[in-house]
Amino acid sequence: MTRGLKWAMLGPALAFIGLMIVFPLVFTVNLSFTNAFGAVFDYQEYDLAAAVLVLFTLVIVGVVMILRRGGRRETT
Repeated sequence: MTRGLKWAMLGPALAFIGLMIVFPLVFTVNLSFTNAFGAVFDYQEYDLAAAVLVLFTLVIVGVVMILRRGGRRETT
């Protein structure tokens, strides 16, 4: 088989698999950022929730990194 024929036969299958992965992913992300009326980020508590999430993430990651570094022993 020629190289072009291989890609011609494989192309539709790859396109179908790609659409089966990409469309649900994009649709889910779109749904997660909108409410029932289609408004994007129309929540009054969104700013507070985002700030708490960032603070929590930074604190937890910092604590884990400090604890992990302190528990490490050097081997010779």
